[in-house]
Amino acid sequence: MRLISNCLRLSILTFFVLFMACTGNQQEQTKKTEQKEEKSIDTVKQQANADKPAKQEKILCEKYEVIQTIEGEILKLSLDTDLPDYTDIMVSVSRSYKEKGDTESTYLIDYFQEKSTVKKWRSQQEISISDKVFRNNLQKKMNIMSQLGMPFQTSTTSKQIEVSFVVPVNQSNPIFGKRNENLQSNLISPSGLRTIIKEKIINKPLGSKVSNIRATKVSASDLQKGGVYTISKETPLMPEFEPADPTTAITKLKKLPPGSVITVLSIRMKVNSPWYQVKAKSATGLSIGEGWINSIALIGQDIKKN
Repeated sequence: MRLISNCLRLSILTFFVLFMACTGNQQEQTKKTEQKEEKSIDTVKQQANADKPAKQEKILCEKYEVIQTIEGEILKLSLDTDLPDYTDIMVSVSRSYKEKGDTESTYLIDYFQEKSTVKKWRSQQEISISDKVFRNNLQKKMNIMSQLGMPFQTSTTSKQIEVSFVVPVNQSNPIFGKRNENLQSNLISPSGLRTIIKEKIINKPLGSKVSNIRATKVSASDLQKGGVYTISKETPLMPEFEPADPTTAITKLKKLPPGSVITVLSIRMKVNSPWYQVKAKSATGLSIGEGWINSIALIGQDIKKN
């Protein structure tokens, strides 16, 4: 009986020891798990803080001056400012004009225009403001508008040249913030946009009239009867306006090479598109023949009025 009692005590003692050991292991494991979770939470918090955008510093501007000198037909410009080198700026030099038939609107012809940085314009840049530059750029604009079917002629031109240096709203460097919210200056435009604008006026009348300048290129749908034009691309010349046998007419079709000169003899409309009856010559003056050109075939060409 005593032996049984001793065995029972031993079993109970063994169970108690094993139970305490397991309990200890569980507590230790729980503690490690809690520590691991705390570390994970701390890591997440640190990552979240790292991902937060740093507070942007304000960009101050107290000086923004355009320095200019003129030597003959050359305008020399530079910018004196405390803005950082990476600041984007828009620079333009232009002259205004008015169009015939439009007394209210004013338009600009640029001598020069570019998007650049403060760094470049800290050093002096040279720009030609000769009459030739203005006349050439006016001619280019006239040709473009004419080809779009909106020709114009000038009525008056300004006696002044306008110089403009602008710090635009959308800067390449994000340090300026959205719409230049980090830019601080008493020079900011009162227009509501956070821009800085500096303009200069130079008195320099044109030395020659430009009222005699005309567009030398025309729209595909704007050729005139009796007009003589040079085409810039290969163009089909149909033998008839409305052929009785289209298949036969196609076999007689000619292709005018680039540089061909056409004289418009008459104009007829088909499905809202003008067709031109023309007499065609090669660039060297050799006769090619007569026929009809669909104005659609002239779209996209540089059609020069001779």
